Amino acid sequence: MPASYNPDRKNSKFNLKKLLWFIGVGILLGGILSLFIRGFIYQPILIESKAMEPTLKLGGSYMLQKWKKNFLIGDIVLCERETGVIISRIVGKPGDLIAIRDKTLIRNGDPIPKNLYPAQWIDERPPLPSELTSRDQMPELRVPDNQYFLLGDNRDYSMDSRMLGTLPRECLLGTFSVGN
Repeated sequence: MPASYNPDRKNSKFNLKKLLWFIGVGILLGGILSLFIRGFIYQPILIESKAMEPTLKLGGSYMLQKWKKNFLIGDIVLCERETGVIISRIVGKPGDLIAIRDKTLIRNGDPIPKNLYPAQWIDERPPLPSELTSRDQMPELRVPDNQYFLLGDNRDYSMDSRMLGTLPRECLLGTFSVGN
């Protein structure tokens, strides 16, 4: 049905004020939505360390899932501490027994197959004795309640639980979604 003629209605003209108002409201709502998503759901993270190579490439940008709080063995997490951030893989959860023998991770008495996670060592020397470093040899340790044991995939470049000890759940900010 055609619109009826109304002589009292003003001629339709371009209204710059209304256009600017709609653009302003759109920008404001888009900004608020963007801040919400970045603050609570996803956040882009630039990788500035070789600690998770080959899984996360140095200089690459990956999305951190902040909403996931049910952390599982194998998840790659961002841990924020007073001294900085750590990006590593969860290999031990509360109550687990963790040890490293001759560069092999042992969880609850079972050796973790080397091909389960893309772990790599740049240093091709045989395992170093535990007196020199905890990198290749580490005595058995029980992960305390509310703590996690984290290891980087690039073991020679990773600052992780071998040096720092177990890390509290509160410092874990989220997980990375990466396709293997």
